[in-house]
Amino acid sequence: MRVRRLDDNHDWTFGRGRASYASGADALRQCLITRLRSLNGDWFLNPDSGVRWFDYLAKNADFRALEAEIKGVVLDTDGVQEISAFPFH
Repeated sequence: MRVRRLDDNHDWTFGRGRASYASGADALRQCLITRLRSLNGDWFLNPDSGVRWFDYLAKNADFRALEAEIKGVVLDTDGVQEISAFPFH
């Protein structure tokens, strides 16, 4: 996997040749972070992508459902084969 790197403002980087791209573990990390920061329904090309973060801000939120959704997004990311540890348990 190879993706264009993001800068500190989450914009694509340009003008650095091959350094403008990430591959391997760096690319996978960037893809995971991007997917977890995405809001469900926010991308018109795939309204089912992203996490329903606002649904879990309600009083008496179901954190088990949130955990399940996060794990689903992670496992659905290209390059991820399994979750060996989940730190929020």
